[in-house]
Amino acid sequence: GENVSFSISKNNNLYSSQYIGNTFHYPTLEFLASSKEQMMGLLGLRMDEIDAIGVDMHPRYSTRRYGKKLAEEYSIELVEVQHHWAHAASLMLDAGVDEVVALTLDGTGYGVDGKAWGGEILHSLYSGFERVGSLEEIPLIGGEEAIKDPRRIVFAIFSLLGRQVPYFADKEAEVMEKLMKRAPKTSSFGRILDALSCHLGICERMTYDGEPAMKLERYLARGERKYEFETCVEKKDRKIVKTLPLFDRLADYSANGVGTEKKKADLAYSFVFALIEEMVEIAADTCVSNDIPYIGITGGVSYDIPIVRMTEELVKEKGLKFLTHDRIPNGDEGISIGQNVVVGHLMNRG
Repeated sequence: GENVSFSISKNNNLYSSQYIGNTFHYPTLEFLASSKEQMMGLLGLRMDEIDAIGVDMHPRYSTRRYGKKLAEEYSIELVEVQHHWAHAASLMLDAGVDEVVALTLDGTGYGVDGKAWGGEILHSLYSGFERVGSLEEIPLIGGEEAIKDPRRIVFAIFSLLGRQVPYFADKEAEVMEKLMKRAPKTSSFGRILDALSCHLGICERMTYDGEPAMKLERYLARGERKYEFETCVEKKDRKIVKTLPLFDRLADYSANGVGTEKKKADLAYSFVFALIEEMVEIAADTCVSNDIPYIGITGGVSYDIPIVRMTEELVKEKGLKFLTHDRIPNGDEGISIGQNVVVGHLMNRG
C-alpha cells in the first residue's frame, strides 16, 4: 500500500504503529516487519498468541503478501477487509458508534468486484457493509499513468461525452482511444477532483501524491455556488451518481475558456457541491430507511476542509448527525485500525 501503518490489539486495547510509509519499497516493508516484532515485544505477545491477521483485498499489495506469509507460517486465520469498509470502521471506532452511513472518498482502493473504488457510500457495521451508492465509473487510460497525468482522465471523459477531446492530437489521440477500450475503470472521488483541477487549468500534471486535488482545495475554499449543475442518479444494484453530465455542463460553462481565478473557484465549488449534495441525499435515504442517525465522511478526500464543511452543512440540513475523524487518521494510515476492529468483531462473534 501507499501509506501504511499496522495495529495490534490485545485485551480490548488497540495499539497502532507510527507511520511506516510506502511498502512498495522493500526496505520499508522490512521496517514494517521489524516494527511489528518490536511492538509485539513491548506488548509481551508471541505470534502463536495472535488470533487473526487482517489484510487489504488488493492482490498486489506487499503488506497483503506479508500478512499471508505470517498467517501461513503460524497457521493464523487471514481475514480480508475491503479498503473503504476499513476506512468506515476506523471512523466508527473514532466516533464510538457501531453503525454509520459513510461517504468513503479517496483516490483508490480495491473493491470487492475487483475494480478501483473511491467515491462510495457505505452502510457500514463492524460485521459487514453494503455499498448503497457510488460515483459513475470512469476509465483510467494506462491505469497508473492516468493518475500521474490527469489530462488522460479529462480526455476519457470528453471522449465518452462525444465532445472535442483536449490535450492530445492525431496519433496520440488515436493511441489514447485504443488504450481507453481496455482501461481499468474507477468510481474514485479523488480522480474526479484531479480531472476537475486539470480541466480548470489549476494542475495538469501530478508531481507529488495528491497534487491536483490539493491545489484545487484553495479554489474550493474561495468559491461560491454561482453555477447550476444538475445531478442524475442511475439505479442498479446501488445508486450511481453520474459524473459525466457534470463535466458536460462544465464544458458549456467554460466554452470560451475557464476565465478568471474567481470564475474557476466558483465553477469548482458549484461542481463539487452538486456531487456531495447528491451523495448526502443517497446517504440520508439509507439513514431514514434503516433508522441510523449518523452520516460520516472518511478517506483521503476528507482532509479537504471545504468538502468536509459542505458535507456537514448538507447533513445537518437533513437533521442528521455528522461524523468526522478525531484521533484516528482519515487517510490510509487509519486503514490498519479499521481492519483490526473488523477482525476483532468477527473473532468475538465466531
